[in-house]
Amino acid sequence: SADASTTTDFDGKYAIVVKNSKSALKFSFVGFTTQIIEVGNSRTINVKMVESLNALDEVVVIGYGTQKRSSVTGSVAKFQNEKLSELAVSRVDQALQGKIAGVQVQNTTSEAGADPKINIRGAVSINASNTPLIIVDGQPNQDGLGSLNMADVQSVEVLKDAASAAIYGSRGANGVIIVTTKSGKTDKVKFNFKYQTGVKTAYETYPMMTSSEYVKLLYAERELKKLDPTVNQLTNTIPSASNNNAQWLIEQEFFGGKGTDYQDEALRTGIYKTIGFNASGGTKATRYYVSLGYNGDEGMQIHSNFDKYNFLTKLNLELSKRVKLDINVNPQFSTKENPSENFTNFIRYPSFLPVYHTAQSAAFVAQNPQ
Repeated sequence: SADASTTTDFDGKYAIVVKNSKSALKFSFVGFTTQIIEVGNSRTINVKMVESLNALDEVVVIGYGTQKRSSVTGSVAKFQNEKLSELAVSRVDQALQGKIAGVQVQNTTSEAGADPKINIRGAVSINASNTPLIIVDGQPNQDGLGSLNMADVQSVEVLKDAASAAIYGSRGANGVIIVTTKSGKTDKVKFNFKYQTGVKTAYETYPMMTSSEYVKLLYAERELKKLDPTVNQLTNTIPSASNNNAQWLIEQEFFGGKGTDYQDEALRTGIYKTIGFNASGGTKATRYYVSLGYNGDEGMQIHSNFDKYNFLTKLNLELSKRVKLDINVNPQFSTKENPSENFTNFIRYPSFLPVYHTAQSAAFVAQNPQ
């Protein structure tokens, strides 16, 4: 009939009933040139499809439609996890720094486990949040990328513009980061264990003067002023009871002129470590992936610690030809300790004050309560 249609099987065989010998068959397939052949008296018509090079563009699904890859090159980015878990960081978002064009990941603090600032194609709002929407295995994740175990991440995709993120509505206004975690494969059971550790040290600290060095500098400045007749001699006198002199006397009497560098007291050699174990495998009907992970991160400043425990279980069950069941359980537990003082306050702290009291300093405080 005029409206008759059919499709070939896996071997390319087909059958169709036509109205008469004047009918024509139209053969078409995505990526191949469409052909129209008259039936005539033929009962068997074999066709060899010819590729259409102009139509062989990769198609990308965006929102509710499709576009060619060439049209959305700057709108959709994908990062495949090849060596992501080998980086010396405790979070997935920190590991993505400099990896995806148009995605800015900026550390705003040195505290261990702190959330970095993520912007996709820059800030879009002054007062509202600029944080992108995080989707993990198809579900929104309110805890962000920091809750994930890097060893469990299969790939990361970023939707940057309104068209590609349209399916998520207003939630995707700041961009969308889609994370796909690993799943089991039809294969024999595979076990994987990984342990990684490292250290973090301060590259350089500020060169700070002690109270004694500062007082000596003031006296040297006074002597230089005496050599200049244009300087008012009244400015050359430093009162003996000044606060600077008092600090200098305390430092000289109790510590032999060696002040305390509070940068050294506040900083330490931080140790980070990652421990992971996973098992995967399955059959055609049942596939599984089970993972356990621990991440410990010590900041370079004292009392800056972050510990995270992850557990992931993914089951893919084919109960029948029409019924499939996917189970995804991904709980995580983390603890974080932040220092009560900013590191800048340690730099400002006077060097003549001891870290711990001695018998002499305790007696001095008792005699001079003010």
